[in-house]
Amino acid sequence: KLIRTQRSTTVKATTTMASKSSLETPPLSLTSLTADQDRFKQFQEEILNDMNNFTKLIQSKFENFNREMSNISVNRGTKGKGKKVKK
Repeated sequence: KLIRTQRSTTVKATTTMASKSSLETPPLSLTSLTADQDRFKQFQEEILNDMNNFTKLIQSKFENFNREMSNISVNRGTKGKGKKVKK
């Protein structure tokens, strides 16, 4: 029971602090909102660029991997014809 009462008092304290701070903050102006929107758009573009670069990197890794795997399968294919495969 002690733990429950302590938890409820902490929750009350945080909610009262939150309501006080929300009253103290000044209302947002339109200029700061548009600046935030611009920053957000820039951030979105950066994320999209990073994602595209990452996708290109993964694709090239897969292409290299597939190329190496096809080389290995070609080498293994000669094994049955009496040729030795160099490792």
